[in-house]
Amino acid sequence: MLREAGYSILERDGKAAVEEAAKVILSNVWDIVDVRCVTCGKKSRRSIVHVLASSWRHGDHCPHLDISDLIRQHTEFFAAHGLARNFDGYAKLTQPVPAICLNCGAERRISLSALAQNAQPCLTCAKSIDPDSPHLVYLIHFPELELMKVGITNTEDRRYNRIKAHVKQRGTLIETVIVPNREAAFTVERYVLNRVLEYRQGATARHLPQGGWTETWHDSAPGFDLPAIVRLLERENAPGFDRSNRLEMYFEDEPITSEELASFVKTQDIQVGSDIVTVIGIMADREEILREVRRRRMSK
Repeated sequence: MLREAGYSILERDGKAAVEEAAKVILSNVWDIVDVRCVTCGKKSRRSIVHVLASSWRHGDHCPHLDISDLIRQHTEFFAAHGLARNFDGYAKLTQPVPAICLNCGAERRISLSALAQNAQPCLTCAKSIDPDSPHLVYLIHFPELELMKVGITNTEDRRYNRIKAHVKQRGTLIETVIVPNREAAFTVERYVLNRVLEYRQGATARHLPQGGWTETWHDSAPGFDLPAIVRLLERENAPGFDRSNRLEMYFEDEPITSEELASFVKTQDIQVGSDIVTVIGIMADREEILREVRRRRMSK
């Protein structure tokens, strides 16, 4: 029974006991003996009674196997988010553990549940992501799980790519749309999730080890047209889509001055025939300039 449960009985010197020696070591079902799991190699002390009591494990009786498998899954989960899990043992889902960013090498402590809730894997790298830069909203279908997912990501070229992580887990990218900033991306995401409340279901890390299961719903729900949603939210001046209006209103009473604009002016001399022509241009779009000027004013 111990052997069928995946154990080899050990002698005092730690070697596997042969048939006759094993019979001497284990004389009845209550004897607790030294054993080694033939799958993971871990040593423990077991009796036949222990094996019978753990029959619900469907033949997998080693107490270390599940832990080892969970540790492996957690390590893979961290790696999928661009982090090297710097912790040898098992930790609860909510327990922050040391990790190292595979992109910049920065150290931090973060839990698996935090990563699953779309927390930034690396705070150092996150600082370089401009919340005012364009962000992407995407829809992904997981046919085998019968799940749809909405998510957001920045449009910068970074080591950790959320969409690629989902596709690697057999997700099919359905649609994407680019919005002007992170706040607008969250607005679109919330709009979609509010529309599918009755189809939401309890996906877990087991279903989506790469994270993001809280933004899923059953694929029997009606579909979405992301560009149409963005146009609707733009017309409604929803959060994130109203930034241009707020910027313009800020400068209504005190317009931008020529001195403030000067730092955004770029000049270049170009030779045209025997003449030198000076070309004057602006090196940023209007919203970016207004946003930066406002920041400079408020920082004084």
